[in-house]
Amino acid sequence: MKTKSKVLVVFTSILLFMSPCFVWAVEGEEIPGTSPTPSNPPEQEKENYKITLDQNELNLNVGESKILTATVTPDDSEVIWESDNKDIAEVDATGKVTAKDKAGTAKITATIKGTDTKATCTVSVTRSVGKDATLKSLKIKNGTLNEKFDPNVFEYSVNIDPDVTELDIDCIPSDEQNARVFKTNNSNLKNGSIVELKVIAEDKETNHIYKLKIVKEEEKTTSLNLKSLEINGYALNETFKATTTKYTANIPYEIDTITVEANAEDEDATVTVTGNKNLKVGENTVSIVVKDSQGNSKNYQIIVTRDKEVSVTEKPTSIITSSTDTSSNAAGIIHSSDSNQDHDDFFKYLIVSIACLILLAIGGIGIYFYIKTSPRRLKKELSNHSHHERQENSDDEIEESPIVETSSFASELPKEEADVELEKTKELKKEELLEMLFDDEKDV
Repeated sequence: MKTKSKVLVVFTSILLFMSPCFVWAVEGEEIPGTSPTPSNPPEQEKENYKITLDQNELNLNVGESKILTATVTPDDSEVIWESDNKDIAEVDATGKVTAKDKAGTAKITATIKGTDTKATCTVSVTRSVGKDATLKSLKIKNGTLNEKFDPNVFEYSVNIDPDVTELDIDCIPSDEQNARVFKTNNSNLKNGSIVELKVIAEDKETNHIYKLKIVKEEEKTTSLNLKSLEINGYALNETFKATTTKYTANIPYEIDTITVEANAEDEDATVTVTGNKNLKVGENTVSIVVKDSQGNSKNYQIIVTRDKEVSVTEKPTSIITSSTDTSSNAAGIIHSSDSNQDHDDFFKYLIVSIACLILLAIGGIGIYFYIKTSPRRLKKELSNHSHHERQENSDDEIEESPIVETSSFASELPKEEADVELEKTKELKKEELLEMLFDDEKDV
């Protein structure tokens, strides 16, 4: 009986001892008597954990960062870092605190993992007014900088094409959110022009000016003046000058198309002549346009006056038989008149030419007979004839006069025959007289 009682006491004691271990095992707690871990130190050992920070207060500017250093006991304890206001300051697992964009305060807490042992640091974030007035980058989209951009170099040269009149600038300030950039003199750019980029910091006082000197090949200017202007076969009424743009000229009725010779001073310029064909009677405007490659132009004008038709005789070219003729019949009559005009002109010139030849012949004959029958010549011939007769009468003693002989001979002849002989003598004297006239003309 005593033996059984001892066994029962021992068994009961074992059960009582194992019950707490069973409960602790179910709840996940450590069995009493085992070694505690740092994350779950026993209450009697928590007071052995300590933590301190190298700074209890920290002042930072916006965007600035600093590292907090934690000293812990035991040395191998793990520290957990937290910030109660992440919009003001953040902290990472190493204790690095970074101020954000807003000004304010935040509390940074360092806690030994698994314990309530902790230390705190108050971070004050302030935002100072920016004084950065430099550029972070500078690019010219339609030009080239003469050297690589440096924020601390404030003068550059920019090469651009001749047709560029304004720079396309892409620049970013170092303080992107607060600094401002202003461009000046960036229009109508010429070789040697200066474009300025003024950067003003947030404080409104600090500033820097970047100067961009323009290097530009000057555009070639094209002259729009004419070097010469004339009409083939006809003269201008005015003397040509390159600065004079309006002239006049006259042409006969027979000409309805003219050739205008116009030469520009600049070889690259083009010259266009219009209005020089199908000229009407009266005034016509002939236009000469000088144009360069850029589209600029200069206009010269010649007012050409075509004379009216001049005819020898005026005669109707058509007869209107009815006042009720249609427009088509009237057009037919005008067309017929125009088609016969050339034939009429030919016959007119032919008739005039023949008439001139006839008049010339008549005039020549008249002059010839005038010379032959000139009273002066007849008087001269008669005077010569009288002189010869006087010489014959003075020689009567040597020989008898032929006239007396002729008279005596004629007295012996019958009357009719004597008249005939007398007429022959007269005719003979006329012939001799004519021969003398001809001989004198030859001598002359």
